[in-house]
Amino acid sequence: KPITSMTAARDGRGYWFVASDGGVFAFGSVEFFGSRGGNKNRLSTAGMAVTNTNDGYWLVWDDGTSFPFGDAPDFRSSVAKRTVVAIEVVP
Repeated sequence: KPITSMTAARDGRGYWFVASDGGVFAFGSVEFFGSRGGNKNRLSTAGMAVTNTNDGYWLVWDDGTSFPFGDAPDFRSSVAKRTVVAIEVVP
C-alpha cells in the first residue's frame, strides 16, 4: 500500500513510515511496536504521533479512530464529524 505519512523519532535517530492500510515500517534506531497493516476497510491512515519516550505511537484513521501501540495510552477514540488529516501530541 502507498505510504501516507512519515514521523521522525524525537531524538532524530530514526523514523517510521505509515502506509494507507495502517502498516508501519521502522528505520534507524526506532522500534516497531505493531501496526494495523492489512486493514481491509474503506478507511485510510491519516497519520501517526510518537510518545515522548519514543517507545510507542498512535495511528489515526481518517474517521478519527485511533490505535495505541507500545507505551502509548489508549484515549478511547471517537468518530470525527469531519475527515481527520493528522494527529499531534501536546507535551
